[in-house]
Amino acid sequence: MEQLLKKAQEGDEPAFEKLMESYLDILYNFILVHVPAAEDTQDILQETLLGVWKSLISYQSNACFKTWVIAIARRKIADYYRKSYRDKDGETIDLYALRDTLETPQYEDRMVDRLIVKKAIGTLSPLEQELIFLLFQARLSYRDIAAITELPMGTVKSKMHAIKNKLKKQLEEQEGWK
Repeated sequence: MEQLLKKAQEGDEPAFEKLMESYLDILYNFILVHVPAAEDTQDILQETLLGVWKSLISYQSNACFKTWVIAIARRKIADYYRKSYRDKDGETIDLYALRDTLETPQYEDRMVDRLIVKKAIGTLSPLEQELIFLLFQARLSYRDIAAITELPMGTVKSKMHAIKNKLKKQLEEQEGWK
């Protein structure tokens, strides 16, 4: 990984492509949490990859590479919405479509559970949905989440504790939840 990163920083495009392969799914799903249209998600993913490529020389290894890449994606999403708001003359845009961010392979055969979890996540605020995604889907640490969201780590921890309690309560109230 470090050799690929070093080669990519030196301008080696095949090394960059190989380096980014392991991040494509996480980036795509992260963007999809924030952008409801698949074609826009693809565009933002391309913009993110271009942004990573252009900024790669400035990456310093004191930050986790995955955190750094997701932070770039987050800025590209913000750029997308700034442009959308300008282009749409005040039309309301749903910033966060309902996403099943807690989906894991063990639940694939348990559609009822997935729907219940999806419904519970849908009741969360956009920030809460993002935090859940970063923790469970992107599997980032609280420190990395704090860096991406620009929230103090103590705030991230307290918000995650509250979110988990909220989801637990909602799931316990759902009929059919196991």
